[in-house]
Amino acid sequence: MALKKRATFDFPEQSKKRKKQNEAVYILTVFNDKTKLGLESKIQFLEYLIYARNCIVHAAGLLDSYEHGEELRNNIVAMPGLRISDIHFLGDGIEIESGFLEDFIKDVRLWLPTIERVGTVQRLLRK
Repeated sequence: MALKKRATFDFPEQSKKRKKQNEAVYILTVFNDKTKLGLESKIQFLEYLIYARNCIVHAAGLLDSYEHGEELRNNIVAMPGLRISDIHFLGDGIEIESGFLEDFIKDVRLWLPTIERVGTVQRLLRK
């Protein structure tokens, strides 16, 4: 069952003052805050990757055509495995290096189960 549905606490609503996060990122952020696991950088990386995915899906990876292109451009600089390229001669776009996604998936498989395990031990999750 999904983490949010297993929560033993009333799940806080996202703040309207803050820009709305992707639901998965928000759920992971709440559990990370409650468990004190220190996974902020891992969750932030996931959030940046979701932005990159959205740019690829909705704007063919072209940063100038994506509504959050400038913000994404700044984030890509901090993401090993992604880079800005004009490989297709259409303008600056997202280029994914070979092996990047596989490495990312391996990394997530290391830290994501920790949230579930620690959340269960701390009684933040129903079994």
